[in-house]
Amino acid sequence: MKTINTKSIRSRCICFFSLLLISSYPLMAQFDQAISGSTNNSVDEGEAHIAIDPNDSSKMIVGYMETEAGYVNFKIYHSEDGGNSWNSSSFDPVSQLSDSIPTHSLIGGGDIVFAYDKNSKLYCSWITLFANLNLSNPLDTCLWKATWATSNNNGASFSLEANDEKYFAQGKISLNNGSLDVYDFEDGIADRQWMSVDLSNGIYQNNLYVGYINYPSAITNTGLKVKVKNGGNNQFGSESVAYSGNGHFTNISTDNNGVLHYTFADIQQNKILHVSSNDGGQTFSSPNTIYNGSDLFPSNAANHKINERENAAPSFAIDGDNNLHLVWNDFLPNELQPTSFYSRSTNGGLNWSTPLILDTIFPGNVFMPTVSAFGNRVSIGGNVLNDNDSSEYYIILSSNGGQSFNASAKLSSGITDFNAIGLSVFVGDYSSAARTACTIYNLWTDCRSNGCKQYIAKYNECEHLNVVELTPIDSDFSINVYPTITDNIVNVELESETTGNFEFAIYSLNGNKVFEKVYTAKSGTSTYEIGVPNLTSGAYLLMVSDQKNTITTRRFFKN
Repeated sequence: MKTINTKSIRSRCICFFSLLLISSYPLMAQFDQAISGSTNNSVDEGEAHIAIDPNDSSKMIVGYMETEAGYVNFKIYHSEDGGNSWNSSSFDPVSQLSDSIPTHSLIGGGDIVFAYDKNSKLYCSWITLFANLNLSNPLDTCLWKATWATSNNNGASFSLEANDEKYFAQGKISLNNGSLDVYDFEDGIADRQWMSVDLSNGIYQNNLYVGYINYPSAITNTGLKVKVKNGGNNQFGSESVAYSGNGHFTNISTDNNGVLHYTFADIQQNKILHVSSNDGGQTFSSPNTIYNGSDLFPSNAANHKINERENAAPSFAIDGDNNLHLVWNDFLPNELQPTSFYSRSTNGGLNWSTPLILDTIFPGNVFMPTVSAFGNRVSIGGNVLNDNDSSEYYIILSSNGGQSFNASAKLSSGITDFNAIGLSVFVGDYSSAARTACTIYNLWTDCRSNGCKQYIAKYNECEHLNVVELTPIDSDFSINVYPTITDNIVNVELESETTGNFEFAIYSLNGNKVFEKVYTAKSGTSTYEIGVPNLTSGAYLLMVSDQKNTITTRRFFKN
């Protein structure tokens, strides 16, 4: 988290919450507080986003940032089997832009997000910062590029529009001597963007909306902006002002009536706010206050509790009855850990329920919560901290539109010790979740070992089995368990990129380990028949871990 002050022209604070600056040039040493790297110099992953095809819930997309000392990159994975397996996209957002700006090199980037339209067309957007390192003063004219792309094959590949139409916003900035100046060029800075498509049957159906915090050259025009791409067009229109002020950490989503909702934090007023648009993003309502905060963005390093990139990290969802649901962090004085809240609105955001402190439901304080909704079902997930800042990931569920929640269930199979990994390790600015009628997908940065990696948990609410399937998105191996076993044999297929040892363990629903064995697998496909004559009928969990302690779990049933 880095705050850069514009001193040469005016006094203001511009915060790069989502853009990660990387050390690729000697002059960048002044930003080393903004470099989030692993303590063991491994690749870290953060800021994942997931979206599900509204026409086919077996199809979904996940993207996240990948960081290491000296570079930042984006990874995209798509699934066609409900998240049981993930395939790497051929699309590389960095190289695609680098080819169109051959004189410049990437020095920062962030925020890869997705949205599907009604026809299963997939949109992707991200932000990047480039500099010409061949110049004597390369940080004087950096290029800010906010880019979008489309896919017609569920993210296996993407295409860009020609020339400048591939940018929904762009600008030029100077980063000399630790200060920031925004040049009078195009849009200026467009940061922490979010996307939504109108999936209603109304007059704005299939409109693609992108919302972002905009810092133009004229300070008086700072605010939250929205641009719209109509369903039949291949470019975005001019911007509309959704909120005048220093709003950030935005979420936008469209309800079943085609109303566009925008939630965010005003970091100067320490408020969580909501605005909406009934006319396709052309005009917006006055802001509705959801929460009066204490320290939604702890810019003072002394106030950091878990990580240097801490922020309110609001997560927003709309259920099938058009009820609005929001969770967020606040960093209260004299508290050693973040405090998380949940609020809901049943009248389109005009009024919000009294914020519920989430540690009254979860078994501890919650860091970086997420919310997802489908029909009248609402799910909230988050990193639950113990007194020593060690974290496990939990979820709570509601089947009545957020009026009440059941007891929490643990999704993770390992522990992240935030105290041990330190404040500077990169875990991103937010996590992500999505769901269908029954299945919930929660993503989080898990730092149990081998750096910080993106994990995804698949939880089937309808089966009421409290059995979670855990899949590391970027893993050297994958497993498949044949659906239902008979004759006391579990059939397991393991696909591995390397030769090595794998530990197999089977657990019953009450957590008892009923089988454990280490197998050596060669690169490629290996199959195993595991004898389990003593298992009674019911559901079980197979857990497979490799020598890096990367864990994958799969559920199976015995007749």
